[in-house]
Amino acid sequence: MDDMLECPICHDIFDVVVEIPCCHQCFCRACIESWIGRQHTCPGCRSAASVSALAPNYPLQRLVDKVEVECDNSVHGCKAKVGRGELKRHLELCDFALVPCACFAAVATEQAGREDVGATSAARADDQSAPANDTNGPVTGEEGDAVPDPCPSRPREQQRQHERDECPFRLVPCPNSECGATVRAHLLPCHRRVTCQYEPIACSLCGQSTTRASERVHLTDQCPLSEVPCPYAHWGCACEPMPRPQLSSHLTEMAVEHTHLMTRALRRQEEERCSVSRTEMDALHEQVRELTHALAALSALKPHLPHSPLAHRYCVLPSGMRAVKSELVKIVNHADHSEVEYSQPFIRIFSRSSSQPARAEMVFANRCVPQLLEGLFYFEVTIANAGVSGAIGIGLSSLSPANRSSNPPTMPGWDDASCGYHGDDGKKFGPACVGQGEGYGPVFGAQDTVGCGLVLASGDVFFTKNNLLVGTAFRGFSRHAELFPVVGLHSGGAKVHVNFGAHPFRYRLDLHGSGTDAAGGEAGGGMGEAAQPQAPPSPSP
Repeated sequence: MDDMLECPICHDIFDVVVEIPCCHQCFCRACIESWIGRQHTCPGCRSAASVSALAPNYPLQRLVDKVEVECDNSVHGCKAKVGRGELKRHLELCDFALVPCACFAAVATEQAGREDVGATSAARADDQSAPANDTNGPVTGEEGDAVPDPCPSRPREQQRQHERDECPFRLVPCPNSECGATVRAHLLPCHRRVTCQYEPIACSLCGQSTTRASERVHLTDQCPLSEVPCPYAHWGCACEPMPRPQLSSHLTEMAVEHTHLMTRALRRQEEERCSVSRTEMDALHEQVRELTHALAALSALKPHLPHSPLAHRYCVLPSGMRAVKSELVKIVNHADHSEVEYSQPFIRIFSRSSSQPARAEMVFANRCVPQLLEGLFYFEVTIANAGVSGAIGIGLSSLSPANRSSNPPTMPGWDDASCGYHGDDGKKFGPACVGQGEGYGPVFGAQDTVGCGLVLASGDVFFTKNNLLVGTAFRGFSRHAELFPVVGLHSGGAKVHVNFGAHPFRYRLDLHGSGTDAAGGEAGGGMGEAAQPQAPPSPSP
């Protein structure tokens, strides 16, 4: 039977059985593949052969796998006999197989990782001799501790017992239960001697047992041989530190002196606080005086416009018209009778004589509309004399007077930077209708009062005639830009009065609504040509 299971090439029991097709003879796979690689023939019949033609012989393989053999670890005490097919699995589980120490392997891996980090760290390279104090234990020992030899390989069962009870590289807990650290067994003495904060030690002065963590507290508060300072030292007591037993008698003898020291120190502190308080109070008074002067100066600049919708807001409103260098326009700013020092209620704008036609002139208010996030700005113009042609316009401009001085004279809405409502044709002019204008509302002339309003939140512009709303003319006009109230004159002999809120407005703003929709209708809507408002009485100059 053994001869039938022997390979003709190696004369040993088959390993992996394969059959050659030419003579159906069986060989070990490794043996026949090596033979064909050298000879390219069958070792039995000498006919040509190739490795690809080899085929497994499963019946014979099952017989070979059942042949019992001794375990390779028999020299170490294993007496098991297993089939050749089960030998590999048996060797993986055999208790007599030599295995390395897992504890030492883990330590070696940790050491390799530290060396890799040290090779790339300049700080580590500059201090190669510094001892490690890792609570999990370094691979090498601390100074004065012998480094154990590497653990040899042992049979698996012996190695388990070694790793559990004997290995110097195994992890063991610190015997001080409050510590909770786990270190390598060969580093445990160093841990207890140097690192563990809960290791019992003797006080260096009195010899009383304590722990490393509480040693400082013991020396400061408990040790009878330690020297302690007087608790009143920070109040001025000049006594040197003394042994703890003498502190009680010192406090008794110096009780009165300590009380005087505390009283004097507290008096000094109170005087210092009072001095600081007086200095701070003087500085606050000076700031209040400066702020009062600044508010008074600002109040002098703010005109008195009680009827303006923004009168209650803390801002400076337009109160008059800016003078222009033109022989065609004369501007006179009159003071209010009741508030002579602060108020400029009406501004009269005159053109040259009506006997000669005038070119277009646009005059600006002395200040821009306040740039607030909400509210309503409004002003009115009363036509005292419409002049020859009645070409008078009212509106807003985002081009400052300084920049306007370099441009030719114009009317509100004749450029993209302004918008306006014209009295001679009732049209509105602005960014979308600069050229010929767009039909908007009724014409206006002598004795009419025309108003211009701006909703600050949305930038919507609306106009009024006498006490009626014409409608929203422009939506979102030049939001976030400085807008100046403007009046345009293109009619010889024209004269108007401008009211920014020093006197009541002709249009009832209190009936205008919430102010979120200035017109209450669509742009271009309003009274229309047919609706003619009542002519208001001419305002007193």
